[in-house]
Amino acid sequence: MIQPRLKSDELYPRLWNELQHYAPGEQFMSIRQIMRKFEVSQLVVDRTLSRLREEEFLTAEGGRGLFVSEKISRFTADTPETVLCAVPRWHSHDILEMLNTFRELQPEFPRQRLLGYEFDFARPLPGVLPLLEENVKGILLHPAGDEFDAAEAEAFNRLRGGIPAVMFGRNCLSSRLPSVSLDDTFAGSLAARQLHRNGHRKLAVLLSEPHNCATLDRVKGVEDYAELNELELEVIDCSVRSGEFAPGKTYDHMFERLQRKFDFTGIVGVASNSLSGLLNACHNRNIGIPGELSVVTIGSIGLTRTFAPPVDTVETDLPGQIKAALELLASGNPGNISLKTNLIEQGSVLNLNTK
Repeated sequence: MIQPRLKSDELYPRLWNELQHYAPGEQFMSIRQIMRKFEVSQLVVDRTLSRLREEEFLTAEGGRGLFVSEKISRFTADTPETVLCAVPRWHSHDILEMLNTFRELQPEFPRQRLLGYEFDFARPLPGVLPLLEENVKGILLHPAGDEFDAAEAEAFNRLRGGIPAVMFGRNCLSSRLPSVSLDDTFAGSLAARQLHRNGHRKLAVLLSEPHNCATLDRVKGVEDYAELNELELEVIDCSVRSGEFAPGKTYDHMFERLQRKFDFTGIVGVASNSLSGLLNACHNRNIGIPGELSVVTIGSIGLTRTFAPPVDTVETDLPGQIKAALELLASGNPGNISLKTNLIEQGSVLNLNTK
C-alpha cells in the first residue's frame, strides 16, 4: 500500500534531482510512476508538478504528458556544480574554523564550487537547503542538537532528495549515513594518558557540552583509561543542554564546585569552546594552572593556544575531518571514517613525577 509520507516541499528537490537526468524535450515520469517511486499520494505529486510547471521546468502537452523544458539546461549552466557544507549558525570558534577550512580547500577541488551554508542551531537539521538555486551535487552536514537519531536521518534523506551526502563531526553508524568523525574514545584516553604519565592519579573529566555521541564517547575514553590504570576519577557534569551558552553554564557550575574541597589534581575537558568557563572559574577562585590544577582538553589548537594559560590539547583536526569528508563524497563509496589524532603540549600539565 502506498504511504503518503512526503510533503510537496520534500518531494520537490527529489524531482528536481530526477530532472537533471533528462535532456530538454524528453518526456518526464508520469504521475503514477512518481507515486510508486517515491511512495507519495497523488495530491502531493499534483502540487509538486504544478510548481515545476509554474517555474517552467516542465511543460504539459495535451494528452501526451509532461516534457522537460529548455530552462533546465540554462538554469544549471549558469551555476557550477556545488558541494554545500551545512553547519549550525552558532557563534563559536569551531563553526568559524569549519567554514574557513571549507573555503581554503577550494584549490584542491577545482572541478566543483565549495559553498558554506549556515542553518538555525535550534534544529538538528536545516529546514531547507538551496539545492536548486546553487546547483548542489553533494552535501557535507554537521548536525546540530544532542543526537542524530534514525528519524532525523530519514528526514535528512528526504531533504537531500537523493543528492550524495556525508556527515562530519559525528559518528553516524546508527543512522547508516556515510560519516567522518574524530575517534572520540581514543581522544579521551589520550587526554587522560597525558595526566597519568605526568604522575596524576586523581582525575576529573568535565562534561561541559550537551550530551551527544561525541562528548559521551570522550568521557568514556577517560573512564576506560582510568579503570585500566586504577586511577581515581570524578565525572563533573555541568548539565548543559542544546542551545545553552556552555561557557557561562560551565563557569557557574565550576565556580561553585571549586569552592568545596576537591582532591583531583588533573582535569580533562571534553571541548575547548566551553573550557574557558573552567579557566575563568579557576582564575576567580585563585587556583593556579598548572600549579594547583593541571588541565588537558579535546578541541581546536587554534583556540586553546589563545587561552591564558594555553592548554594541552588533543586536536580535533576539523580541517582533516572536512577534507576526508570531501574525499569520501567524491569516491561515492559509503563508509564511516574515524580519525585518530595527536596531543599538543602547551604547558598546562604539572609533572608530579619530579616532586
